[in-house]
Order: sequence, then structure tokens, then C-alpha cells
Amino acid sequence: MNWLEIIAVVFGVVAIWLASKGEVVNFGIGLVNCVLYGILFGREGLYSGMILQGIYFVINLYGLYSWRKPEVDTDKGLKIMWLTMKERVLVGVVIVATGVLWGMGVKWGAQLLPENIQEPQYPMIDAILTTASIVAQILLTRKKIDNWVIWVLVDVVYIGLFLMVGMYWTAGLYVVYTGIAVNAVREWNLMRN
Repeated sequence: MNWLEIIAVVFGVVAIWLASKGEVVNFGIGLVNCVLYGILFGREGLYSGMILQGIYFVINLYGLYSWRKPEVDTDKGLKIMWLTMKERVLVGVVIVATGVLWGMGVKWGAQLLPENIQEPQYPMIDAILTTASIVAQILLTRKKIDNWVIWVLVDVVYIGLFLMVGMYWTAGLYVVYTGIAVNAVREWNLMRN
């Protein structure tokens, strides 16, 4: 039994559940989760996922800041809103284009240093999921409901990926994440200003 993975799962569930409820403390708990999963993904050869944890760490710090500071034009802070259709198309293009480039970079980097880096597992899928996750996390910090829709899609694919690499506890975590994200779409839509 991998205790580090189980501890990371607990921190992950708590962080995402709190985010779905609009609680700013989710970002602090998420910081711990980033460190734990950075270690785990590095051990499994999921390098994009490992790098993603460092990016999440920075985004969580930003989330703490942005959810606490009032917006310039209002004292109420960020408002929960949907993206426009134009913004959704842009987000989709960014996710796919950046994901493909990232995946090619991971494959190239592994070929460049084969004695130092083990062969990456599923580099394109890992990279596209990584870029989608970054975008979703940024949208979360801006209180865009669409972040939860992206998370549902990402989580479902991650479940399969984690099952393929033998990270069963993490696959279970992503089943829980999917349920939380589905519920959050509904709850955030009701909380929308």
C-alpha cells in the first residue's frame, strides 16, 4: 500500500470539495496536495503531471490572492460567471495546441536524455490533460463556471490513465473529483451573480 498516495488523495478530496463550495482555504490545502503529487508523478514517469504540480502550486498561491482581494470596480470581489462562446473556443484551441506542443517537447526531452529520464508513459495524453488542467485551474481562480466542465472531462480521461499506470488510489480519487465537479457545475450556476 502506498501511504504517500493515500495521503495525497485525502488532501486532494478536501481541496476540491472546498473549492466546489467556494471556500478560499481550498488553495492552502491544494498547496500540500501539489507537493505530494509532484513526488508521486515523478516516481511513475508522468513528467507532465509532475511539472503540472509545480504550476498548480503557483496557481494556488494566485488563487489565495485573487479570491481574497476585492476587484478594482467593486467591493464584492470576483463574480461567478460563465465564459462567452468566443472565450470557450479560445480556451479549446489553447488546450489542444499547447498540449500537442508540450507532448512533443516531453518526447523530445526524453530522447535527448535517455540515460537520465525513463521513457515517458502516454506523453501526448498526459500533456493535453496537463494543459487542460492548467487552464481549468486558472479559470477556477477567476471563478468561471466553465472550469468545472473542463474538470469533468479531464477527470474522466485521467481515471483511465491512472488505471493504465497502476495508480489505483489516484484513479479512485478522480472518480470522486468527477462527482464533485459535476455537482459544482450545478452549485456554481445557482450561486452565479
